[in-house]
Amino acid sequence: MSMGGKILLGAVIGGIIGYMFGDSDSTAVEETANYFLDMTVNAYRPVMIIVTLCMLLLNLLCFFKLRSCVLQAEGCKDEEKSDLLDDKIDLISTLCLSGNGVFYILLFFTYALSYIRGDETDIMKVFLFIVPVLIYPTFNILIINLLKRHDPSKKGVPGSVCFQKDWMESCDEAEKMRTFRTSYQTNIASCYIISIGFCATAILALFFPVGVFALFITALMWLAQTIITAYYDIKSKKEKMM
Repeated sequence: MSMGGKILLGAVIGGIIGYMFGDSDSTAVEETANYFLDMTVNAYRPVMIIVTLCMLLLNLLCFFKLRSCVLQAEGCKDEEKSDLLDDKIDLISTLCLSGNGVFYILLFFTYALSYIRGDETDIMKVFLFIVPVLIYPTFNILIINLLKRHDPSKKGVPGSVCFQKDWMESCDEAEKMRTFRTSYQTNIASCYIISIGFCATAILALFFPVGVFALFITALMWLAQTIITAYYDIKSKKEKMM
């Protein structure tokens, strides 16, 4: 089914649901949602401390495990064991990056929610937000240095604007193909998620006071994703023609 067909199907389903249940009372659902949001705001400090400790623990475990694997790989002469260590190093580094992404979302969500629905922001709230945010770049530098020690052909300075470009250029063909395949799958998944999110927001607006801003943001994200995809698609085709 084409994307236009999916949007049309979502609009039809939304219209049917809105017609059938448009007059239903959503007070109980709104009160439940507000209760959980307010509970998160009231428990801001414990939540931020727990997230920070979990984030620190994840990075420490990944760093020491990664260093152990790198040291083993340096003195390993068995080709089969060396390949297993390479796979383990890739897995640990990916797990660390993905885990930090999840913790970053939780940190920003809790801080923004506290700022929007809570009292005035004090120094302690800002401190509890900044400290865990600084954990990631610190361990990111340490882990990248370990990866460069494991594979001296890797280039790039952590924190540099051109780091991603330099790192990708230093990867071999197998690593590039894996990255391209992952990027393609991520692009397809994000397209589905954003389009479904827009339709879901439009449907929820029939029941709850979602507001126009939520629809505007999801539509803007969808538009930006479509334009960026088209730009790089045209750019790659031009490079192929040269």
